[in-house]
Amino acid sequence: MDLVSDRLTRAECHIFNRCQLFLQSMHIRDIASGDCKRLLKASYHGVSRLKSRLNGPEQHHLLARDWSIWRRVLKEELLSSVNLLNLRVSLGPWYNDSSSHHRQWKYYFDPNTHTLYESWFMGWKKYNARMSFYRGFIGEATGVAQSLPSNVTTATIDKNDPYSFHV
Repeated sequence: MDLVSDRLTRAECHIFNRCQLFLQSMHIRDIASGDCKRLLKASYHGVSRLKSRLNGPEQHHLLARDWSIWRRVLKEELLSSVNLLNLRVSLGPWYNDSSSHHRQWKYYFDPNTHTLYESWFMGWKKYNARMSFYRGFIGEATGVAQSLPSNVTTATIDKNDPYSFHV
């Protein structure tokens, strides 16, 4: 993820890169929602929820002031709305290509069958995905798949907030 800013000092660039290393984010997509329209709240606040398949340098916990620089750079360079964490420019859908992408998401969505896949033990738990305006995401488990279909897109769900289903 290359965010170049003339407003950053060399020290701030190093801090931003350390935050990026801690979150294991190579691309903006790695810290964005499944629909690629907003940043993940956890990533904005310095909480890593996704693991990378790449072996590389590890960054241990950072100071609160480091995360304030991280958030300032994201606000200045990427966000149109800080309250909603909306990106200035939507990144577009991100299709599954597990052979080339360094990150495996917990959830994927098949737009053709409206099936949500959740990473589960040695396979993928399948749900018939429906949205309800009043109750958020509603899913009925329908079985387990050993692998993902090729046309799935990434999805994000916060089980504490049923309205956070993004594909």
